[in-house]
Amino acid sequence: MPLKIGLTYDLESDYPADPENAPDANSEFDSVRTIKALKKGIKDAGYILIDFGNFGNLLKIRESLKSRILFLISAKA
Repeated sequence: MPLKIGLTYDLESDYPADPENAPDANSEFDSVRTIKALKKGIKDAGYILIDFGNFGNLLKIRESLKSRILFLISAKA
């Protein structure tokens, strides 16, 4: 049975721009292009992808995680 890998990420689009912040305040977040490439790579390597999406979603279900590996590329706490 293939290994399950959970993926969580924060897209720039998950956080609306705030005019009071610097113009590049959300630059640390991920692009859709990057996430698509990561998902494809995980699946192409033969793993089962569990797509948690935004880090907040992961926090809501952390007690019931079934992943053995979690690939967290960014988070806003």
